[in-house]
Amino acid sequence: MRARGLVGGIAALIVAWIAIAGVDPKGVLFGAAAAVVAAAMLAPMTGFMPRPRPAGLARFAAYFVAQSVTGGVDVALRALSPRMKLDPGWIRYPMRLTAPGLQAMFADCISLLPGTLCARIEGGAVEVHALDRSADLRASLETLEQRLSDAFAEPVGRGPQ
Repeated sequence: MRARGLVGGIAALIVAWIAIAGVDPKGVLFGAAAAVVAAAMLAPMTGFMPRPRPAGLARFAAYFVAQSVTGGVDVALRALSPRMKLDPGWIRYPMRLTAPGLQAMFADCISLLPGTLCARIEGGAVEVHALDRSADLRASLETLEQRLSDAFAEPVGRGPQ
């Protein structure tokens, strides 16, 4: 990791610390030390995540929030209404993203989609548990991949087979 990138990473982590913990001087000192350690530990992972594109990241953040709310409402309605359709099962989805960091982020974000949970990554594919297998889950997963691709300017590979 170049020095400028390391300094930028440390600064971003310190700002995040202050946003979460406040500006207590002792807390900021602890946060700064933690930021230096975290950045040093992450330094060898250059190439793990592509560089984000600010506009794409902003669009992804809006999508993420909207899907999180939709997913939460969907699960709450299913829990509270005995008439809601449930057809639970597993879906194997071959990932089109190739960067390891984006694959991990994709797997983490799957659970924000209504009625889904990523249970495993294996052999370039994710195993997803769905509350309703009849829903168009593959289209939702493709959209999520495309949104991440746009946020990080990382092209997706061939579509799922």
